[in-house]
Amino acid sequence: MTGKKNRDNLLNLGRFFQKIRVGRGLTLQEVSGEWSAATLSRFERGELDISTQKMLELMTRVGIDELDFLEFYEANPSNFPLELQELIQMNNVGELERRKLGFTAAHPRQNSMTELARILFEAGQHWPDPNYRFSEKDEQILADRLAVPEHFSILELEIFKAIVGPASHELLTLLWHRTQRLKKDWWQHREMQVLLLWLGAIMDHDMTLVDRLETDLDVWFTNYRMNTRMVEFMPNWQYGHVVARWLRHPTVHNENKVHHIIADLRTMGVETDARWFELMLARTRGSQIFHNLNLIDHPKQLKLARTAGEVVRNRRQYLGVSRSGLKSIFETDFKRHSEPRLPSTAQINHQLRLITYLNPGKH
Repeated sequence: MTGKKNRDNLLNLGRFFQKIRVGRGLTLQEVSGEWSAATLSRFERGELDISTQKMLELMTRVGIDELDFLEFYEANPSNFPLELQELIQMNNVGELERRKLGFTAAHPRQNSMTELARILFEAGQHWPDPNYRFSEKDEQILADRLAVPEHFSILELEIFKAIVGPASHELLTLLWHRTQRLKKDWWQHREMQVLLLWLGAIMDHDMTLVDRLETDLDVWFTNYRMNTRMVEFMPNWQYGHVVARWLRHPTVHNENKVHHIIADLRTMGVETDARWFELMLARTRGSQIFHNLNLIDHPKQLKLARTAGEVVRNRRQYLGVSRSGLKSIFETDFKRHSEPRLPSTAQINHQLRLITYLNPGKH
């Protein structure tokens, strides 16, 4: 079964490359480089694996980066969910349940990643319900998995979007305190996290925390108003700002301003944000501050890596995945005396790049 699955993965990966190559009007000869067009053709048909170096060269010639792999990665329901943002924001319960069932069926053994996936799926499905909260156990898992604020990429963004509503005052505060240790060159990671934590505090009417986070954010949104990333997050800031004003001064006029923002987004065709704000508003109406006094901070520091093997090791340890757990992910053999020696194959490399890209740019 393992051999067949690997062959299927290789075939799907080859087809993925072929689809992009053909879609960009490139011939086999144009992208084959120093190897023959016949070799590349065999790879695209799933008949031949290629080395990591050849894969990187091919990615360069075709113009593929890590984000392009998300479509291929997400097509396999057994892979850890990395692109749930829209489903979470739209509260697409049916599709979230389908993804959860596919992942659970592929990973019957419980480990740190299956537990994280369970929490992510459950939060994605239930977060708009003001009565939905995390158990103390699940909050501790989240606190431990988000212990390094420098790690803020696709995986962490997905988690933050799903958890800030159900999170306790203590978890929101702990995550905020951790962002304060980020150095200046990590400021974009910091402000994205603080923005989402602020929206969580607003949903809980946690106005003392709202005020503290808003003061933090106001400087950024004032000084970097023309930054390209600001354009992406400005609707979140505007929505949160108006809702916070309504909570401080609950007049009909202030409430109507909230509805106007949502209506304007729909008029502009930005349905994902409109629906997300609508659901956040529904939770805000029925929620209140929630406490978890048993939450414990287990601080961790960012580990710098100098080699690809150290990147894998650091990320594995950060996610709490054992060597045997990583072996089950990649379905290959590992040396007991060192970090896993991954085969230099395209199909392993693309998954590895996703899991470690799944790291910010600094190693």
